[in-house]
Amino acid sequence: MSLAAQISTLATAIGNAIKLRMLKSANLSDVSNRQTAVNNLTNVSAAANEHILTKDTATGNAIFKVLPAATIADNAINYAKSGTEFKGDLTIASNAIDWASGVYAEITLTANQTYTFSNLEKGKTIIIRMTGAFVPTLPASCELVNGGTYNGAKYNYLVMTCVNSTTPKVLLSINKTA
Repeated sequence: MSLAAQISTLATAIGNAIKLRMLKSANLSDVSNRQTAVNNLTNVSAAANEHILTKDTATGNAIFKVLPAATIADNAINYAKSGTEFKGDLTIASNAIDWASGVYAEITLTANQTYTFSNLEKGKTIIIRMTGAFVPTLPASCELVNGGTYNGAKYNYLVMTCVNSTTPKVLLSINKTA
């Protein structure tokens, strides 16, 4: 082995010994891998706040800072950013009204129809403008709370709000044009 190789081997051994002494002085002599060492150093299970490890821009050192609470900035949510389920047209296929698809539909009855609901969403309100001199039948989970009965000679605005999606319950209000 050349002298250079012997010096390199000796330097590596000295470096490893110094690292081992540093670990022992930091009470990490029982650590079997780097991840365990990081877990031991960052164990904040008794802390009242969540923390994040970050770089202090003044000193360049790594420090723990309290993780700020997640908030939404004023005016960060607007109509353009709303999903289709909050502003799009309802999907009604085979007389099944899909609550997750949108908020509004227009239906002209050409025969008596029996409707069902799918994907009810608690707290969501949908509106269906319906006309036609036939009889619409809504699911038994609908409870009429305002407006009376359907009148096929007028435009009927069926405003439905889901108040329970687990055991389906929908409040129904029927408003008619003059």
